[in-house]
Amino acid sequence: MMKQAVSVLLLLGIILEITGVAAIQLRFMPDPPTLNTYGTHRMNKSDNLDLTCRGRQRLLWSTPPTSTRLSTSDCSGSGLFCLTLTITNATVNETGQYQCYYKDLKVEDGKTAAGVYVFVHDSKVPFVPSEKEYEVVFIREGERVVIPCRGSVENLNVTLNTNYPIKEIHPDGKDSVWDPKKGFILPTHLISYAGVVSCQTRIKNETFKSPLYIVAVVGYKIYDLTLTPVHQRLSVGERLVLSCTAHTELNVGIEFNWTHSGGALNLGSGFHTVSHKKKLWDSLELSNTLIVENVTVDHSGDFTCTASSGQMEKSASAYLTVFGGCTENILLHNVILIKKSQEMDQGGRNSLV
Repeated sequence: MMKQAVSVLLLLGIILEITGVAAIQLRFMPDPPTLNTYGTHRMNKSDNLDLTCRGRQRLLWSTPPTSTRLSTSDCSGSGLFCLTLTITNATVNETGQYQCYYKDLKVEDGKTAAGVYVFVHDSKVPFVPSEKEYEVVFIREGERVVIPCRGSVENLNVTLNTNYPIKEIHPDGKDSVWDPKKGFILPTHLISYAGVVSCQTRIKNETFKSPLYIVAVVGYKIYDLTLTPVHQRLSVGERLVLSCTAHTELNVGIEFNWTHSGGALNLGSGFHTVSHKKKLWDSLELSNTLIVENVTVDHSGDFTCTASSGQMEKSASAYLTVFGGCTENILLHNVILIKKSQEMDQGGRNSLV
């Protein structure tokens, strides 16, 4: 009975401790920032807009990368922090997501941040310009891709045009859709061959095109990884060369990392690597060679090479034995002579038979 009572008390203590920690965390978590407008706001070209954010801690605004006609002003008072973002003489470039968040906390929408999406309508510029003249869109096999041809006008009939070969893709509302806040969304296999794409729409018998997007197919599959030689014996002062080779699908970027006996190698302090890339008919051969010019006894142990493509990772290991003195070298030499002598004797017996 006494043991049961002690167990109950211990369990109650643990529950109270957990509850106390949770209560402290909740007590110091401020209410989310509040805005004077939420969701989606629509405005016309050349109009002005004030977005006011209030909260319990210091505030910051994040804005669309293309927006330039912006200014902020402090409006704090009545025990609240306050920051107003003003859009002046708006253009299509100001179209996008505006988010207010607490400066010193992790950004979490609805908890430490609040946002509003702004459309600046301009029927003469229905697509939001890109930051660069040509924007690269990376796609991976089996995934959906977003071509970021966002709109300044929402209700548009948009098609995606491919240049090589020339083809027009219409949204079907299911697999392929155009979202004015994101762009044209579709399966990768529909444009993996395209090279260059753009969005297109017609307004009052006039055709408008979005910026051009270069489509680059990126692979991730690592077929195999080898590390050679698997077991090597060297004497102090000799040169170590370990070659780590990965065979991958085409258009794969690989990051190689090395460890020694479980610890990360500090390249540059006696270690250096040489990389090589070879394109085969339907795959890539990527290698990373680790070189140590003068090995010591401390270099003995496991060397592990890890190849990562971001979505896939493989590792391979090799073992190095370093003999550090004259006695060890003599013993090794004698072992090798004995093995050779045994092999010769065995061969002679076999021939007599």
